[in-house]
Amino acid sequence: MKTVYTVWFNSDTTEGRGPMVLKGIAATSEVAGALAADCPKIMGVGANADIRRETLFESVADYQAGQRKAIVTLALSKLTKEEREALGLTSPDGKSLW
Repeated sequence: MKTVYTVWFNSDTTEGRGPMVLKGIAATSEVAGALAADCPKIMGVGANADIRRETLFESVADYQAGQRKAIVTLALSKLTKEEREALGLTSPDGKSLW
């Protein structure tokens, strides 16, 4: 998995009511910021770009592993300390195994 940054800008520079259009994908937030600064402005002034942090998966297995980890983390967050101990999800020193 890798983190990339996408830069989106509003295609309607008159009123800002147009669809968001992808300007580019950057490997770092600094490059994404430079791309965003280069976007046309609404009515010539003001911000017109969004930078979004995205995850780039190298395989379907990477995606599925991330989804499974999120589901397990959510499920475990709902358990009390006693429930974790009863299920054997804590080590003898009381630290969580997850």
